[in-house]
Amino acid sequence: GSFDEANRNYERLLRAGIEPGLMLFRLGVVANAQGRFPDAWEYHTAAVANNPKLAARVAPPESPYQDHTCSGVYDQEEATSCPVCGETSASLMQVVNCLTSVTYHPALAPVRRWLCCDTCGHGYVSPRPTSAALEQVYSMTPPETLLGVDYYPMSRYSDIVHRFWEIMPGGELLDIGAAQCYMASVAMDYGYTATAMDLLPRYKEFADRVGCEFILGDVTTYDFGDRQFDIVTAGDVIEHVLD
Repeated sequence: GSFDEANRNYERLLRAGIEPGLMLFRLGVVANAQGRFPDAWEYHTAAVANNPKLAARVAPPESPYQDHTCSGVYDQEEATSCPVCGETSASLMQVVNCLTSVTYHPALAPVRRWLCCDTCGHGYVSPRPTSAALEQVYSMTPPETLLGVDYYPMSRYSDIVHRFWEIMPGGELLDIGAAQCYMASVAMDYGYTATAMDLLPRYKEFADRVGCEFILGDVTTYDFGDRQFDIVTAGDVIEHVLD
């Protein structure tokens, strides 16, 4: 919590040439905590540029990318307006160095700048990955941290599906962004005919395990023809799409 003192110490170490990449990273963390977001952006981007192997110093022990070398070249675009309401006025909300996350993906730029729309309050990233960059991400095998299965989500999804069941006890259910097929498997236990949809081919294994249909595709472009569903769910999806 002693941010001013920490800031002075890291600046002194930086001037002394002691691990400059790490010191720039620490200064970025302090600047973000103090709400100095433009400074945080400059520090974090400079940290990665100074030490492309920064992940070895800041990534958590369980991260699969501790040996990752940042390329410095990423396929990105500026978000010129809020993807929810379309307004262009926004304020910096926070700056995050994703090398500290176990779910960081090496195809994406490690430093994220989050904006808050001044009109509707929606938070979004700018610059953001392009559609081509996201396609590259989804063509790769997800890290083990996104392939595990545990009991807690099953209990949580059971509560959600029970609310569906009280309104419509049975029918066709489509789960968009199905991942490990928690929603689909619980829905089948309630008597629904479930279909799981995802962009990652690896998640078909989970659909096969629970015995539901799997659709590989993007719901915004996939041609369902005249097919219809009684219930459509899309949990933990909005933060993964551009619009």
